[in-house]
Amino acid sequence: MHRTLFVATAAATLALSGASFAKDKTNRKAELPSLDQVKPLPPSALPAGAAEDAGFFHNFQLSAEGSYGEVKHKAGQPAALRQYSTGLAVGLSFDMGDYAFASITGNFSSNVIKSKVVQFPLDLSANAYSRGFDAIIGLKPLPWLRAGFIGGTGNGNAGYTFTGFGGGSNSVSEGQRLGGFVGATYVTGPLAFSADLAYLNIRNRQDYGPNNTPQIATWGTDLLSLSLGASYRVLPQLTLSAGLGLNHIMKQTVAPADTANDINWASLQLGATYAVTENLDVKLSGSTWLNNKKFDYSRVALGLTYKF
Repeated sequence: MHRTLFVATAAATLALSGASFAKDKTNRKAELPSLDQVKPLPPSALPAGAAEDAGFFHNFQLSAEGSYGEVKHKAGQPAALRQYSTGLAVGLSFDMGDYAFASITGNFSSNVIKSKVVQFPLDLSANAYSRGFDAIIGLKPLPWLRAGFIGGTGNGNAGYTFTGFGGGSNSVSEGQRLGGFVGATYVTGPLAFSADLAYLNIRNRQDYGPNNTPQIATWGTDLLSLSLGASYRVLPQLTLSAGLGLNHIMKQTVAPADTANDINWASLQLGATYAVTENLDVKLSGSTWLNNKKFDYSRVALGLTYKF
């Protein structure tokens, strides 16, 4: 029986999204005043409490994103796989003081799996569900520089059915990911460029139950990813973005009867963000993997971000 991919896919989404880990600080205004035009307000003109600090926790962003993804297993044992995933992610990010930031994201996905066990051959179908969360904590010693840690965990369950025989078999899985990142952003006028280097140690375990051989499968990956991004503010309310991810597996362990994953591949991301108000953004994005001989992967997402 093949391994379910929802835990690995969640980690890949985190590492390969192409989005900057720092929140968007791009000014929505077309022009900024020159330094000689900036004058301090007299104390009497300041609103009550405006001079006070906003608090240690500030710049909150609440986000929700719905997504649809497809995975096709092109080559290798033990199964020719097609997986269709519908997901929901809800996240909260914020700054801490002047030099630190953090975010936490909870995610849930429903997966429909259609595959064929190559060795028999037998058609196999499954419905799988996963849930988990990911967290980021980082420092920004300079406005354009950031570094920090990534961590997450997830678990799920799947019910498999051999199409020709009826009946079924259940499995449960769990996964953990831990790593770090360093990145930088350069802004000039309506253009912003970013680069982030991330490392993730990903570990997965799937228990198929006593009726399957093998009963338990484990596998893992040490993944290094370089994400290059660019965004252009076409209008004060509209920003277009693109990203290229270059991914390298430093080390991997493979599940029983499976084949190794590609060592090197790329990912491409495109997006458009529209500011409905000063506090509310809508974003449409899409991503796909390039030059991966084992998997085809694509994903589209629609999200909302509220800033307060």
